[in-house]
Parts: sequence; C-alpha cells; structure tokens
Amino acid sequence: MFKIYKKLEIIKREVKAWGLSSFGDIFKRKKEVETNLDHLQRTIAEGNSSMDTHTEEEGWIHKWKEIMNLEEIYRKQRSRIQWLTEGDRNISFFHRSALKHKRRNTIHSILNNRNEEVVGNNEIGQWASLHFANAYSNDRVREPIEISDKLLSLIPQVLDEADNELLIRRVSEEEVQEAVFTMASFKAPGPDGFPPAFL
Repeated sequence: MFKIYKKLEIIKREVKAWGLSSFGDIFKRKKEVETNLDHLQRTIAEGNSSMDTHTEEEGWIHKWKEIMNLEEIYRKQRSRIQWLTEGDRNISFFHRSALKHKRRNTIHSILNNRNEEVVGNNEIGQWASLHFANAYSNDRVREPIEISDKLLSLIPQVLDEADNELLIRRVSEEEVQEAVFTMASFKAPGPDGFPPAFL
C-alpha cells in the first residue's frame, strides 16, 4: 500500500509540473490577455486600426475564451459543485463556493477531554494525535461484551437468509466499477489526493 501512495505522490508531482509547463499560471495569463485585448479594442475604438488590428483582436479574443474555459474548469474543481451542468460560466459563483467550502471545513478550535478550548493548527493536531493514540492503545482494549440469547431474542429479525447471503458475499468487479463510475467527477479527493475524474 505504501508503494502505491509513493507512486501516486510522484504522479501528483509530475502532473503539477506538467500543468505549469503546459498551461502556466492561468490568472497571470488571463491578466496579460485582457490587457492586450483592452489595448487593441481602445485602438479600434479610436479609429486607428487596420485589417491586421482586427485580425489580431480576433486572436486575442480566442485566447481569452481558452483562458476562461481553463479558469472555469479550475473553479469547478475547487468549488466541488455537482449540480451545475457543463458549460455554465459563472466564475465568481464557483470562487465563492470554494471559499465557503474551505471556511466550513476549517477547524478553528476543539474542546479537549478537560473541556478546555484548544486553538491553533499545531495544538489541535498534537491534541488529536495524542487523543487517538490513547484511545487505541493496547492497554485500553476492552473485552467484548457478552450478549445473552434472551437479549438477542428481543431484537426483531429484519433480514432473511437470502439477504444475509447478499451482504456477506464477496464484492464483484462489476459492483466496484459501477460505484467508481457513478462517483461525482470533482468531489473531494481520496487519500491519494486525486478526485474521481482522474480515474
């Protein structure tokens, strides 16, 4: 398992480097394209244009549309909004959703076992690590509780033998494939850091 994560880390690093070399900084490129387009359109509006200027403007408009598509994909991935259809162009909405998602998932403080507030990323991390190390240490393992037949008889039987067989049988390859293919493309990434769309 460790080897798989190591390989995925290498892939992630390589994909990031590829993204930067292939696309560069999207926001920096967007600013450059918009600056050049604005300059050309001012020139055209002032009447100091030629056929070449109009052709150049079309080229910059095409580049602007490409950048906007890249930014839209980036915002969708960051916002993890699933119910919008492909092609919706609402960049500020995606940006706000990503920020709201980040704020909602940020842990600012927790209460420790003495009911004291713990703040700060390092302190929260240290306390959580200590808590779970103590919770699952060998000396805290308890013996399983004996459940009497009388108590079990009070629990109604909901599943029949056929249902039980379905629950305990091995998971088929088709079930795994169906589960993976029905996952939302840009939902939260797994432990490997990749969203389902990467599969």
